[in-house]
Amino acid sequence: MGETFTVLKGCLEMEVGGKGKCRTLRAGESVHVPAGVHHSFHNPSDEWVTFTSENRPAGQFEQFIRGLFGLAIDGKVNDEGMPTNLLHLALLLKKADTTLVGLPPIVQKLLVNTLVQIAQRLGTERSLVKYWDNTNSKDA
Repeated sequence: MGETFTVLKGCLEMEVGGKGKCRTLRAGESVHVPAGVHHSFHNPSDEWVTFTSENRPAGQFEQFIRGLFGLAIDGKVNDEGMPTNLLHLALLLKKADTTLVGLPPIVQKLLVNTLVQIAQRLGTERSLVKYWDNTNSKDA
């Protein structure tokens, strides 16, 4: 269980297991991050990087990614790519089963679960369904 990153082109800087534990992956290199282990990644250059990320078990991670990209395309994210609507953010974090760096996990879990309950009561998830609804696609 966990996430495996594989660089196809360019380089990807990975921080795995805590602050300062960095490694740069180049084309053809991979790193496996066990479930529950802190990690982050970014492109350290001005060049494009292409990589894959495989999540096992996948759960609802695809919906998380589709939701983030959909909100970005619709201009509903900030400069860092995070949803500007806290209820959208909470719903997507719950789907990804992930935690953000910088906030104690227990506090974040309590906050996210509370926001998800509010979002569910307000029907906020309906505004995200269009991003992961494949009923209109050729593949469905």
